Amino acid sequence: NLKMFGLKMMHWQFFDDTSLFGHDDVFVKDRYMRRWDLSGNILEVLSGPGCHGTISPDRNWVVTEAWYGSDPVPIFLYRRGEIEPTATLATSLPPWSTRAHVHPTFSRDGRRVYFNLNTPQNRGSQVMCCDLGQWIDK
Repeated sequence: NLKMFGLKMMHWQFFDDTSLFGHDDVFVKDRYMRRWDLSGNILEVLSGPGCHGTISPDRNWVVTEAWYGSDPVPIFLYRRGEIEPTATLATSLPPWSTRAHVHPTFSRDGRRVYFNLNTPQNRGSQVMCCDLGQWIDK
């Protein structure tokens, strides 16, 4: 009982009960994070380019890497709807050096973000936590 949804957006997730979000590498191909309705129509731009991203519980903030093919890989914080980042949270070695992608996630209260950070000297990937208070409390 499968139904074709449409072309693949990158790393999509549910935004709410009626829409999805992910990075656009199919429709516009600029890799901006967008929100789509369940029929595949673009509803809004959520942030600038990336690949692995997440949105805060209040839906006001986005964290994503710029694009995992870059070297190094910057990890950005965006206000919803803005394509210029509010802050660079960290930079990581590219995923092919240790095979780990950023895969950010917000804490349930939305005040911290956790992500994988590839480290120098091939020590592997470490989970990092960044307090976002200095940006989200403004």
